[in-house]
Amino acid sequence: MGLERLRESEIFDGKTLEDVFRDIYDRSTEDRDEAMIAFREFKHMVSDKEDLFLLGDKPSQYLKIAQESTDNLIKMVAAVQKLMAADETKTESVNKNDILDILEGEGIAPKRFAKVAKEAIETKESEKEKDEEMRAIQATKETEEIFEKRKKIA
Repeated sequence: MGLERLRESEIFDGKTLEDVFRDIYDRSTEDRDEAMIAFREFKHMVSDKEDLFLLGDKPSQYLKIAQESTDNLIKMVAAVQKLMAADETKTESVNKNDILDILEGEGIAPKRFAKVAKEAIETKESEKEKDEEMRAIQATKETEEIFEKRKKIA
């Protein structure tokens, strides 16, 4: 399959593997940067032990967010390595399910996301069908009203 084909593999409706990795990368780096900025602001607020006591463990949550964001990036790299290894060792092409299995194994794109996306599409389709039915019913009522008016006139 090769790295280029892996990158272009569609794993969700309209989302390629590259798109998913780009989203993970962008969100993780943004979250990490924002968390570190907030932590640095807390750090500048502390001038003595009393300040530190008043802040309590609030700054630690920002360090946790920064760590989780970094972990997401590491998981993404591990997933890429596993995808490339799977592509090299498999006799047939790596498919969408293989990709989702690896991503789920790394904890960065569980299969349930695909299920949620599918359910969202089905819901939209169902709503569209209901709207069409309501329009048809409304058109029928309007047609009946016109018929009734014509009968009264005639």
